[in-house]
Amino acid sequence: MIRLPTTLVGLILVVNATLVAQEPTVEVTPLSKATNRSNATSVDVIVYGATPGGFCAAIAAAREGASVILLEPTDHIGAMSTGGLSHCDSNQMVRSSVMGLFDEWHTRVVKDYTDRGLEAPYNQAKKDQSRWTFEPHVAMRVTLQMLEQAGVMVLTQRYLKSVTMVGPRITSLITKNGTFTARVFVDGTYEGDLMASAGV
Repeated sequence: MIRLPTTLVGLILVVNATLVAQEPTVEVTPLSKATNRSNATSVDVIVYGATPGGFCAAIAAAREGASVILLEPTDHIGAMSTGGLSHCDSNQMVRSSVMGLFDEWHTRVVKDYTDRGLEAPYNQAKKDQSRWTFEPHVAMRVTLQMLEQAGVMVLTQRYLKSVTMVGPRITSLITKNGTFTARVFVDGTYEGDLMASAGV
């Protein structure tokens, strides 16, 4: 049995709650080669929406051994975290609660700067109330690296048209570019688009 981690960053919904181990029916493709694939594909887990919660869910599932596709309706990965917000709500958090992929992502952002001989924009290990700010292109680079290293297939411009269901379970997700099937579907959108399509 492949186990999905219970701690995921962001607001997500696991629409199908069961995940049974199986041989993947597709080879997990490196990110750079996956973005233009449009044929119907089947994997263990499909995450719809490449928000911070969505891409963290995809990475977490892939690291647990699941084959994963991350579908994004736009051409942009990372949503607000890579799109110019350039500041997380770190100064509003209890720092002792910062852990997991959120902590790893910020550790990698800092390392991106220091590896290039630049001053770190913040110290993610310091338990203070300072603001963590970063450049969008650095956030994007770190996000794409983590997805590729985890073996997540990322497909952009896959706009959700509808879903097919058997009882309460989603069995496939239909986009204008193809049909995707999985044993588990995760709604990683900000607005709950997959939930709405499933009638939740």
